Amino acid sequence: MRLLHSKTLEFATFYGDATPPYTILSHTWGDEEVTFEDMRFIQKRKSLPEDLRRSPEFMLAFDAAARLLFPPNRDPEKLAGYEKIRKTAEIANRRGHRYFWIDTCCIDKSSSSELQEAINSMYSWYKKSAICIVYLEDVDISFPAGTWELAPGHLTRFAASLKSSRWITRGWTLQELIAPGRLTFYNKDWEPMISKYVAAAAISSATKIPPYVLATGQLHRASVAQKMSWAAKRETTRTEDMAYCLLGLFQVHMPMLYGEGQHAFLRLQHEILQNSDDNTIFAWEPLSSPMLPSIYRGLLARSPEAFSSTSKHQVERSYFTTEAKEGIRVDLEKAPLVLPSGEVYYVAILGSANGTKLSFGDIHHLKQFYMFLKQLDEPNNGRRKQYVRVMGIPNNAQHQVQHNILIFHAETICVRQQPIIPLNFETTEFSRFVLRPDTYSATGLPDIQAMTVWPLGLISEKKEIMIPSHSKDFTALVWLQEHFNSSVSNVQVLLKFTRFPRVGYWCDIITGKQWPKDRDSVDEWRKAIERNHSVKELAQRKRYRIGTRSEIRTVSIEPGIHADQICLFVNIDGLII
Repeated sequence: MRLLHSKTLEFATFYGDATPPYTILSHTWGDEEVTFEDMRFIQKRKSLPEDLRRSPEFMLAFDAAARLLFPPNRDPEKLAGYEKIRKTAEIANRRGHRYFWIDTCCIDKSSSSELQEAINSMYSWYKKSAICIVYLEDVDISFPAGTWELAPGHLTRFAASLKSSRWITRGWTLQELIAPGRLTFYNKDWEPMISKYVAAAAISSATKIPPYVLATGQLHRASVAQKMSWAAKRETTRTEDMAYCLLGLFQVHMPMLYGEGQHAFLRLQHEILQNSDDNTIFAWEPLSSPMLPSIYRGLLARSPEAFSSTSKHQVERSYFTTEAKEGIRVDLEKAPLVLPSGEVYYVAILGSANGTKLSFGDIHHLKQFYMFLKQLDEPNNGRRKQYVRVMGIPNNAQHQVQHNILIFHAETICVRQQPIIPLNFETTEFSRFVLRPDTYSATGLPDIQAMTVWPLGLISEKKEIMIPSHSKDFTALVWLQEHFNSSVSNVQVLLKFTRFPRVGYWCDIITGKQWPKDRDSVDEWRKAIERNHSVKELAQRKRYRIGTRSEIRTVSIEPGIHADQICLFVNIDGLII
């Protein structure tokens, strides 16, 4: 661990138990922070012999060399971040600590190995500090010296200031708040305000972190979902850091891979699964509007934000989970739930409920966490059934099955994080046709474009044709246009979807026909479709030839997931969007 001496501001490196007591700073970064390279330059400049520092020629040359390292007019000692270093050194001195640590300048971030070690060690470093100084640069309240820990009204004022401070919104400051045994808050003028111990109730109100965690730093009683909820409203500059800043809270280690984006949070959850049997890791909710059609997802969340409502979930350890190439394999109790539409879901409990009978309306009273699943396929060649997690079952449908009796039985299932929808999958929940651009075609066919769609108003800029949720059957026409040399060819693709009496979807090709005008009635359009569409047998894959040319194009429909919703992809050879 690289520390700064509180009097000389020189670096010193220590290992293990040889590390002396040190003060550590928690703060929010600004635009003028002092880096490790800045501090090395300052140290070299201060270590120059007195005669050289008095030589204008030498210092001119020295500063000229510095300009090769730093932007013009950048003097590290005049940066706002250097004041933080000076003030932290003063506080460390007053407290009798010869050393202190600040994240901006004590880590050589040009070294990927050092940065990785620092991030994986950060929680431990804050926990082992003699005291943590929290600098709130946007808080200007102050309390009279000697009375600030006891005076009435101070907690209320402090709580209000803390809630509006930028410090409480940052991802990295979460572990910096929890880990230290001793922590004191300072205002923008570097005046001490209050200790974490005294302000535990106020801090808990602002952060939803239980007072016992703030007072003791003990995390074993907090569930995975609770810890995630503490980070739900926080932010980091880089997406990956939202996962990396939580490593210490879950006592896991993993390599840093900047550039992986949200995948970092998935990796974090996989590491947690390897080290914990707490099933509340699955107790998250989607961020999308509940008014949207059902959302199909895997078992893991994409960010801590999905845990924003899980601060009261207690630790649950009554299941077994492993990871396999076909997804996350988990033991659970599940019961079928048949909606009035005939759609079959499963209510799954990650706990002990084998043989339990209760009504659907009573599942909210269960102590265990539950979720909805849908089966995607049948077991094949020894492989287990594949399921997908479903969120957003229509409220009206749930209301109609309130009194359905559920009988739970134990089963081991598999859920892929990226669900794969089988080609024969059927559901009443298909929400749209999605025209998919042909990015893989090697046919050499001329490009073809979707020009317009009937019914009007149901296609988005992304060429998604919305299927009304209330319709028993739905028909759409897509006008395609191909430019080849100086000729223009047109063709219509007919798309059909039925919900009742059974689910089905088909496509067909129609060429050279007359159609009603855009604003004509639906009945006129339906009659025209029946008149122009002479082939009665519909299929999920059609081939056609445009004009007299020999090239053949293929149009097909297949189920899939788009924007987390189950849809029907329309594949057209040569289509550009």
